[in-house]
Amino acid sequence: MRSASDIPDSIDNRKVVRRPNLLYVMKTFPSLYQGTVLSEISVLRSVGYPVHVLSLDRPQDMNYAAAEALDGLITYGLDLREKSYPAVLGANLALISRIGLAAYLDLWALVQRFGVMGNVRGFMRLAAAACTLRRQGFTHLHAHWADRATEMAMILSRLSGLPFSFTCHAVDIFVSPRYLEEKLRAARFVVTVSGYNKQYLMSHYGSDLEDKIGVIYPLVDIHEFTPRLLLRTDEINILSVGRLVEKKGYSYAIEAAGLLKERGYRFVWRIVGEGRDRPHLEAVVKDLGLSGWVQLLGKLPQDDIKSLLDQSTVFALSSVVASDGDREGMPRVLIEAMAKEVPVVATDSVGISELVKDGSGLLVPPSDSVALADAVEQIITLDWESRRVMGQTGRQIVEHEFDSDYLANKLIALFEAQSD
Repeated sequence: MRSASDIPDSIDNRKVVRRPNLLYVMKTFPSLYQGTVLSEISVLRSVGYPVHVLSLDRPQDMNYAAAEALDGLITYGLDLREKSYPAVLGANLALISRIGLAAYLDLWALVQRFGVMGNVRGFMRLAAAACTLRRQGFTHLHAHWADRATEMAMILSRLSGLPFSFTCHAVDIFVSPRYLEEKLRAARFVVTVSGYNKQYLMSHYGSDLEDKIGVIYPLVDIHEFTPRLLLRTDEINILSVGRLVEKKGYSYAIEAAGLLKERGYRFVWRIVGEGRDRPHLEAVVKDLGLSGWVQLLGKLPQDDIKSLLDQSTVFALSSVVASDGDREGMPRVLIEAMAKEVPVVATDSVGISELVKDGSGLLVPPSDSVALADAVEQIITLDWESRRVMGQTGRQIVEHEFDSDYLANKLIALFEAQSD
């Protein structure tokens, strides 16, 4: 079996194997902030890989368009309704016969430790439900985020005998790594979204995990983000997109806007997103006298964000490591901005330097509003042609290293390797 590090760039010339029938396990799906997973499922299905989703709960911020597009492919919660006692007992006796009584009791202990099921009767129904997965044709379980979803995938794997894997992103690594080493070692393979994340996992949980952990950047269909027409204009539009939370570092962005205003520049800095830090950020805007200069636009549809990217002189990402350890994974919106050929300024934190390089933009230290203002100033004072070249360089990077088809091939190779 190939390791997660031994993944080809293309599947065109590989031996044809039986395509796995994938069941994605999610805590909630589809929510408004799961564009990466939606793209991943869409790309896999477009090349003929069957993907269904088990969502343990319904999301409060339901993405209704995505739910409609995936109609019939999403199941909300396992069917744990009361079945006939002989059927449940028979399924559990068959399970004990297959794995042994000791392993069966270990599974019951695991279910209790993860807090999935609190009584034996519920566990027996869960085991009976898991045993139907093979009959339904599924051959592999994959979870996104190393949280409750991965715990359920791990349990279902042990109960059904199907292999499981998972993708870990950021908060599940840096803030709430619940039983993470156990999950890393139990999975058939693990995917994470940056080389930075992989090095962190290896340093904290063992260098022997190197071959098990593969790096696959977030899948973005860059064909949906066609290069914008760069208008020759003196208007300065700065754009940031992301939830209004500490790790986005928006207070530093607003302070940088204040510095640019003091230097005599006329501009609009638009921030798209919503979150718990809105009251604080509104107060900072008011205190610095930036009303009209900095606009907090709230949530916007993807088409509106694309339109704002078309108008932007520079895209700015001011990410920091939050006080609770939370940080970026690999920001999808930064990939989208570069695909639009917008010059970018970003903080040199986590794995962002794996994306912003080779003249596509500027990197600055995190939590440094002066450096952020200086970098934005450097780009907005470039001549039209220099900004055009910088934007084209960014597009070339995402075309070569972040294209969804290219990355999907790497993920497909990992799934297919389980059949080798």
